[in-house]
Amino acid sequence: MATRKYKRKFVKKGGHNSKRQKCLDTKCKLWLEDAAKTHLQVKRLFQEQYKAALEKEKKICNSNSKSSPECKRIKEEIMNTKRNLAEFEDPKNMAKTREIELASCKNFYCNEGCKDTIFENGAPDILPSELFKKYKNSKSMQNMLINQRKQLFDKKKSRFSATKKRTILIDDFYEDMPKTTIVKLKQEGAISGCTRT
Repeated sequence: MATRKYKRKFVKKGGHNSKRQKCLDTKCKLWLEDAAKTHLQVKRLFQEQYKAALEKEKKICNSNSKSSPECKRIKEEIMNTKRNLAEFEDPKNMAKTREIELASCKNFYCNEGCKDTIFENGAPDILPSELFKKYKNSKSMQNMLINQRKQLFDKKKSRFSATKKRTILIDDFYEDMPKTTIVKLKQEGAISGCTRT
């Protein structure tokens, strides 16, 4: 008998976490790979801008016109591009960006019930508690999120869930999300779709 109780407790406790962990290991891994590719593309763009600015400087800023306004503008452009590139390549900034990307993925695709998002079940004119706490010092942000929430819930006649709360979710995916997108997300390992697209 003790074994059965242990198994029940394990399934009860581990069920939710294992689904989320599987989502993190699959969907979020893909998400982070895409983010890394985008990061690399943007880095190349900055590098190309820097090279182009250096070429401009060679052509325009010869020894006769170093003090011209156009030359000063190009040198300023070079300094700004170089600073942006350095910030972009900074390991601390890269780690922070990765952290933000992972948090976004968790929130959109590994979040059963879309907790703490504008998609969470409940009254349209009330923000979920954690979202309210996050923006407690920004009344304008709260108002913007409430307006978005009202638009989402009022767009279609929202239904009532089993807990008698209004909902716009079907199996933890936003009801207006295209079926093909939902199928693709589930194949990639997502357990929720807390986003409009």
